[in-house]
Amino acid sequence: MLDSTSTIFGVDISKGSPKARAPPLYAVVILKNTDVEKLRMLSKYKLLKLIHEYKPDILATDNIYELASGKKELTSDLQKLPSSTRIVQVTGGEHMKSLPGIAKAYGISINRFDPVDEAYACALLAQIGVGDVLEAFENATRITVTRARSLGRGGWSQNRYRRKVHGTVREKTRDIEAYLKEYTLTHHASYTLKVVRGYGGYSKGEFIIQVPKNKLRIHGGHYGDAQVEVKSIEKDRFKFKPLTKPKHPYIIVGIDPGTTTAIAVLKLDGERLHLGSSRTTSTADTIETLSNLGRPLVIATDVNPIPHGVERIRRSFSAVPCIPPESLSIEEKIELTQDTGYANAHERDALAAALYAYKKYKNKFVQIERKLDNYANSDEIKAKVVKGESIDAALMQYTASKPKTIRIKKTAKPESQNETATTKQKQEEQLSILKEYIDDLQKQTTNKDLEIKTLHNKLKTLRTKEYKKLKRDKEIQIRSKKIKHLTIEVQRKEDKIRELRDRNSRIRQMRRLEMTGYATPVKIVESFTRDSIQQAKDASGIKKGDVLLILDASGGGTATADLLAQLQIKAVATYNEMSHEAEQQLFINNIPVFSAVQLNIKRENEFAIATTEDITQAITRWEKNAEKYRYDQKQEWLQQLIKVYQSNRKKELKKQREITVNGVENR
Repeated sequence: MLDSTSTIFGVDISKGSPKARAPPLYAVVILKNTDVEKLRMLSKYKLLKLIHEYKPDILATDNIYELASGKKELTSDLQKLPSSTRIVQVTGGEHMKSLPGIAKAYGISINRFDPVDEAYACALLAQIGVGDVLEAFENATRITVTRARSLGRGGWSQNRYRRKVHGTVREKTRDIEAYLKEYTLTHHASYTLKVVRGYGGYSKGEFIIQVPKNKLRIHGGHYGDAQVEVKSIEKDRFKFKPLTKPKHPYIIVGIDPGTTTAIAVLKLDGERLHLGSSRTTSTADTIETLSNLGRPLVIATDVNPIPHGVERIRRSFSAVPCIPPESLSIEEKIELTQDTGYANAHERDALAAALYAYKKYKNKFVQIERKLDNYANSDEIKAKVVKGESIDAALMQYTASKPKTIRIKKTAKPESQNETATTKQKQEEQLSILKEYIDDLQKQTTNKDLEIKTLHNKLKTLRTKEYKKLKRDKEIQIRSKKIKHLTIEVQRKEDKIRELRDRNSRIRQMRRLEMTGYATPVKIVESFTRDSIQQAKDASGIKKGDVLLILDASGGGTATADLLAQLQIKAVATYNEMSHEAEQQLFINNIPVFSAVQLNIKRENEFAIATTEDITQAITRWEKNAEKYRYDQKQEWLQQLIKVYQSNRKKELKKQREITVNGVENR
């Protein structure tokens, strides 16, 4: 149970929902000492104002999401609460139970259709330590220092003003850093600092210190041109921890000591909690095992007198001994344990002792439960009775410490003047509350109307600015497209100029080589096709008397050879073989064809040269070979002509002879 001087707020939704369009209204019960104050139909604004006024230790509710529509809004609201105020969900943390069921278990009767009744029940349950505390934040704090005002659109003094503001942010950041350095040294904490530098100082400084916000003497707010924001760092997900540390349950223990020690543990309702035996268990081990299982109320044995080892264990817990008048016989032990399971005789004896003790106090336990109506803390009353107090005395203590209950009676009509006066007074109080609520709503409506008017004017201004901005953006877009088009056109022209300059440079270089007379430029053609020859002509300017180097001579025919003949070139060099028809056509046009090796051509990127002497010697050799080839061809032609004449003459002479012989015979 919490300290009676604690201030506790019980809160329940009176009207609406956090997720509805209209804001919800709350029923609030303020519980302090024995004073109870009940309030109906409070807005969230008034609730937060009331919390800051009273600074309650606990804000109790049956569902935390009745306070806000979601995690984001709830976290924002929690940042506004006093650091000493804890949010308690009385229905449990991760696994919630119903409020009426929990209230009944603790002897609190409520009307679940009355929000004030439920809020009171939440406050009472939190007062006796029921519920789970919401943990929404880490044990760390984020401190952010930024400028307190906008730098504006600028002017003559813009840079000076920016330097002043950023200087203020830097100065405030350093002040906080000095405080944190001193704090971390004395409290063994740590922090990190991240700054964003701006013109003349810092535009932002952010500290993260591993200390809760309420332990720091740093407050958010405006400090000249700088503002400081202090916030707890929220967890990824909400967590809960029990409001009060749960006590171990009272237990009844049966012990069978000896070489093998057996232990049997029962709850006060007779349920078996533990049964086991071991040959290596010491007295210290037994005491530790029982401490982990619960609070031993009764230590029982099956023999009389109580063994020394069992007595030592009993004294360590100040438990009540349970010793039978005479040692239990085997038949009695079997009868006591006949409906239960056990592993050996030692476990049977320990279990029989525990069951004997439970049966001894069972009737008293039943009487207590009937009188308490299943009150959750009935084990405390049972413990008092076992320790020697009478049931009535124990119940008197319970009644004195039990929280007052709420009981709303359903009455039809008042039967006396006192009841009539009380009802009238309640109605007047409710009417007063409603009038106050209506006034509050009217004020809110006036403020909303003013806000709407302001927003309409702002929207009108923004629309005018937006239209001008859109028009300007459209013009900029048109100009950008035009600039892009012109840029592409300029780039194309520059590429063309660069290409012509390269071509001119190559032609000049070839001219210089020709003028020296030592070397002759060899113009390169990629392949033996019309297109490649035309490209080489455009790039290098093929003219009469040039020597060409064809990199790939395959593929061309007589038509391509005629094209070279029309250009009146001097010679052709190749890396691979040219077709016989093309080479024959060039031979007819008196154009020699050499391999690149024959002319000893040296190639460098797009240029190739050969010495004039090598070309002249090669052409001279070719002309001699060509003249010999032509002479041989003519001789072969004459011989062939003579052979044909001789053959024809022989045929004529033979025919004349045949005619002469035929004439003589006819005579």
